[in-house]
Amino acid sequence: MKKKLRTLFVMANVVLLSASAATALQTVDPDAFPAGTDISNAFWAVTLSAVGGGWDGGGPGVLAIDPSGRPMDFVPSTGRLAFGTDDGWYPHLFWGKDALHFRADFAVLATEVSLDFIGNSCEKSDIGELWAYDAGGNVVDFKFTGVLWKNDVDTLTVSDAGGIAYILAYGTYHTYFDSLGLDNMKWEPIPAPGAILLGSIGIGLVGWLRRRRTL
Repeated sequence: MKKKLRTLFVMANVVLLSASAATALQTVDPDAFPAGTDISNAFWAVTLSAVGGGWDGGGPGVLAIDPSGRPMDFVPSTGRLAFGTDDGWYPHLFWGKDALHFRADFAVLATEVSLDFIGNSCEKSDIGELWAYDAGGNVVDFKFTGVLWKNDVDTLTVSDAGGIAYILAYGTYHTYFDSLGLDNMKWEPIPAPGAILLGSIGIGLVGWLRRRRTL
């Protein structure tokens, strides 16, 4: 009997862990990869892309980039790597509205997304924008950074209970050179019905096992 109870207890905990993993805060950070790696499809349930014309037609995807020693360099908010793309001229930067955007598409709708914006200019200020869209392409939330000078960091967070399908991030379009660094994205997936059911089953099993032990 004790062996059966131990087995059921282990199974209940596995169910709970599976449910929590499906709904836990997800971190998308370039520092887990070697510099220069294409990380467009490297993370669970999210696809990264660089969209827009840029200097050289945009890159094939998002790369883990070491911005040190490059034109308009900056210090990443975590570790030594940041999000970038092979844009031909400044391969680590994301530009104004009609130039080059950072985009993240979520296979599991997100309730909340945060992203670090980093200033990269000593001569003028940068302002970043973060926009969230639902599955129909409608804007559901948006945020702007404060004025960012070189290496200043501002973390923006957008949220929507109905679910964010994708986000766009870029510099406010004052001039073509309004660019900035991006790093350390975090997102919270909407709990899937299956995950909710698993969690309920797990909680019920744990409660039943505890009651059995006290009898």
